[in-house]
Amino acid sequence: MLLVLLDAMAERERVADTASLRSVLCLESLVVIGAGRRPGSIGHVVLVNIITGGYSGQLSVVNPHTDQILGVPAYPTVRQLPIACELAVLCVPAYAVPEVAEQCGRRGVRALVVISAGLANDKQRHDRLVAAVRRYGMRMVGPNCVGVSNSDPAVRLDATFAVSPAPSGEIGLVTQSGGMDIALREQLGQLGLGLSAMVSTGDKDDVSGNDLLMWWRHDAATTAVALYLESFGNPRKFGRLSRALARMKPVLAVRAANTEAAQRAVASDTAAAATPVGTRDALFRQAGVIAVDTPAELVGTLAALSWQPLPRGNRVAVVTNAGAAGVLAADSCSHAGVVLAELNSATVATLRALLPGPASPHNPVHTTAAVDVDTFNRCVAAVRADPGVDAVIAATVRTAVGDPITALATIAEGDKPLLAVRLGQQATLAAIPDADGAPRTVSYADPAAAIAVLGRLAEYTRWQRRPNPPATLPPNVDAPRALAILRERFRTEATGGWLDPRHTSELLRCFGIPMVDTRPAPAAGDTATAGSRELMVGVHSDGVFGPLVVFGLGGVDTDVVTDRTARLTPLGDAVTDDLLHGLRCSAALFGPHAAPVLDISAVRDVLIRVSLLAQLLPEVIELDLNPLIAYPDGCQTAHARIRITPYQPVDPFLPGLRG
Repeated sequence: MLLVLLDAMAERERVADTASLRSVLCLESLVVIGAGRRPGSIGHVVLVNIITGGYSGQLSVVNPHTDQILGVPAYPTVRQLPIACELAVLCVPAYAVPEVAEQCGRRGVRALVVISAGLANDKQRHDRLVAAVRRYGMRMVGPNCVGVSNSDPAVRLDATFAVSPAPSGEIGLVTQSGGMDIALREQLGQLGLGLSAMVSTGDKDDVSGNDLLMWWRHDAATTAVALYLESFGNPRKFGRLSRALARMKPVLAVRAANTEAAQRAVASDTAAAATPVGTRDALFRQAGVIAVDTPAELVGTLAALSWQPLPRGNRVAVVTNAGAAGVLAADSCSHAGVVLAELNSATVATLRALLPGPASPHNPVHTTAAVDVDTFNRCVAAVRADPGVDAVIAATVRTAVGDPITALATIAEGDKPLLAVRLGQQATLAAIPDADGAPRTVSYADPAAAIAVLGRLAEYTRWQRRPNPPATLPPNVDAPRALAILRERFRTEATGGWLDPRHTSELLRCFGIPMVDTRPAPAAGDTATAGSRELMVGVHSDGVFGPLVVFGLGGVDTDVVTDRTARLTPLGDAVTDDLLHGLRCSAALFGPHAAPVLDISAVRDVLIRVSLLAQLLPEVIELDLNPLIAYPDGCQTAHARIRITPYQPVDPFLPGLRG
């Protein structure tokens, strides 16, 4: 019943949110406030882009010093506008923004795009702006943003100050950085990729990435979504929305602010609180978001998604006329999570018949540089038809015999992805067009880049196809007793703190987490007892993301080997399996040749119970089971620590301690 209620609440929010964003992206009337006659000013550039973009609605300007700018009628004040425009684009100085927003609200304007920067450093003006937006029920993009665009032919809106117009296409883009928006627009345009809609959120005092995820879920014009986010206002909501959207269309994100220096830069740029790196990565993985580290990787992955099908698996074949390219591609496979496919005997026989004697018909297939374009393409087609191959990379160099990549577009259509690598290519990425000039696939300058793209797409396919039912609730859980233990602690220590050993043991036993009993535990500094391994399970929580479950090597290995993986609660069955098998040493711990053979089901049970504890008791902000000793027939905790703090629920999806 609760799940039905929550689903109904989420759907009602989506409908209302999407309707409110129509005044931002599908508007019929628009006013630019602060557009001057001087070329080069922000307001003037925004107005020029709106005009040259062919905006289909009614356009006005507010400027007290003229009656028209660039042929657009101008009015002295917002109050004197002939109609209450749906959207106002504010390009006025920061000190004037709150008063202008107030005037817009009184006039009946439904949404604002605040280009103006500097309000984050002036709390009084910032608070006045936000108050005006809330008072009149307006939506607001920004402040401190580049603007918005929508290539829908019925709208044709480019309300930005970018140098070049946004090319029309099928990619939805939301960025927290205006500079990143401009750079990505240009890179995508150079490849022939375009945008369906773009929103630069800036300081995101209202409209955020979460709003756009809801919008794009039901926008047929958008087939893929790209994100550049430096912080999360509501990460759990982001996870829910991204997961739902990624089931339908790819969601990609640039991992930003990975270092302390980068996080300081984020704070100075957008006044955002940078997201903890490990927590953000766990959020992306669980939500099915394709994460990349650079804008070039984002564009390269979007190009593959736009022009080629998704791979069915992670088995890759490489066909090359340069042996070095095959070696480099093979070296990159293990880092990208893909494997070199084993070609079947029929494919090998076909290749032998096509290729000269010195060639290698096995993967990676080396055709030698002497083959002509037609022979090379026939080899690619033969390898692509192999049932044991999920994706193909054609890596080439231009020779006097010919340039195989020039004809690759003729065989680019198919049910398996075909990517190209052109050694010596000046551009990092290049589109390979067909005879009509339409791009059919993408060419990378580096084999490792192409392999990495296939790795991301194969992982996305795996995520899309796997079932993810909620974890089966474990038996023998005494939640009321656990709540009583926490109440007892808060009565004696209002701020919480570290629980004493007795309360720690009692709390763990309430959730059926096994403690050391009759088995000999290793002495301090000793290795695990024979036939066992020391692991660790931890919980780290904050008020924004909630609990993060960490799993890895424990005991003395904790400080010697950094091999850990993490996921956010709640842990479903599939996510729990990701934790167990996400370590570099997972095969050695739990694989068929592991020695000793550990009881993986017992460790799995502990992870699910710890996740449930963290989910039901958000007052627990830190928990360490180290070591958790795993045996062939069970596991138990030799040492545990738990730290608690008072908690006030802020999210209806999160439970809280009740007195």
